[in-house]
Amino acid sequence: RVLKPGGRALAIGTLQPSGLGIRILAQTFNRFPTEAQYIHWFAAAGFTDIQTVHVANPWNESQFAIAVVGTRPADGAPPSPSQQAASLSRARPGPIGLVILALQYAIAMAAFAIIGPIQILVASRHFKKRSE
Repeated sequence: RVLKPGGRALAIGTLQPSGLGIRILAQTFNRFPTEAQYIHWFAAAGFTDIQTVHVANPWNESQFAIAVVGTRPADGAPPSPSQQAASLSRARPGPIGLVILALQYAIAMAAFAIIGPIQILVASRHFKKRSE
């Protein structure tokens, strides 16, 4: 409804890290979808001609982000909200699942309190070397 028929929408997001430890932490927050999930979300929203491009950080070329672009069909309306909800719905965790999620969250927060400053230090050293 916001995008005119034939218009293109662009989204840029991060991908799951390749390292096992970081990937487990990332999945705790569910902020690092897979490329297939991005494509699925665009298709569920009714976009066609979906294309992706991988993007790397200058200080860490192994960690990728993704740019996804899709076209709203010129003659078609977007899917109904119920169709979109059905394609994106997930089962809700039970009580044990909630406890496991809480533990994962606590461990992830503790790890990020250590990893975050280290990543900033590495990035700052990289940019310092480039400017010299």
